[in-house]
Amino acid sequence: MSNYKKTIVKEEKEKWIDKVLMSLEGGQKARPERDLFSSIEKRIQNYEANTIPVSRLVMAAAAVVLLIMLNIAVVKKSVSTKENNVEEKATYSSLLISDFNLL
Repeated sequence: MSNYKKTIVKEEKEKWIDKVLMSLEGGQKARPERDLFSSIEKRIQNYEANTIPVSRLVMAAAAVVLLIMLNIAVVKKSVSTKENNVEEKATYSSLLISDFNLL
């Protein structure tokens, strides 16, 4: 882009900025309603926070503890069953070997 075109673009940009700034002249500052602050204060004073009853919180905690205990029991049972299966397979294999005189 030539310097002449850059100058024209720059001048057009400055004209646009000036036009926008001029459009703001004569405008008034925004002002809230007179009773806005008091109505906000009333809302804050009348606001009731939603609270969870302690009994419901205790029930939820007990349910979580129960679920954790059940999960632990299932994992222990699963591990125990796998260990028993390995021992049974070893015993079964040794019985087959001895019954058929494979060794």
